[in-house]
Amino acid sequence: MSIADNVLSVKALIDAAAKVANRSPDEITLVAATKMNSAENIAEAISAGISVCGENRVQELLEKREQNAYIGAKLHFIGHLQKNKVRQLVGVCDLIQSVDSLELLSLINSRAEALGIRQELLLEINIGFEPSKSGMSETDLPLILEKASSFSLVSK
Repeated sequence: MSIADNVLSVKALIDAAAKVANRSPDEITLVAATKMNSAENIAEAISAGISVCGENRVQELLEKREQNAYIGAKLHFIGHLQKNKVRQLVGVCDLIQSVDSLELLSLINSRAEALGIRQELLLEINIGFEPSKSGMSETDLPLILEKASSFSLVSK
């Protein structure tokens, strides 16, 4: 199967699932995990209808970005973000999906402020209290939201 065929197949499955759930397929965001794919393959996927690409390694994301791999699509960081990689990532991608600590959130905010931008992100909460999973504790969520409300990257 070609990349275009795969994209069409996945979109058909999304459409069918949305119909069963009484939802519009437009409410569902397909994020293509593009790790270990070439810039050419990513460009082909975007041409086939992929509108959001997700990378989980900062270095790979930066290399492919320099190759113009993501033109025509939004870019999400979908992996665990190490604190020492914040400077490289903030302002480069449209959304950071896995902010799993208040310290990381603070670092992202500081970098966004320094760049004069607002970095979109998602907080990762471990609601199952699973030690093998990352994410902030849901019991810490009120404190995190209170602290985050003072950050410039959060809409007020």
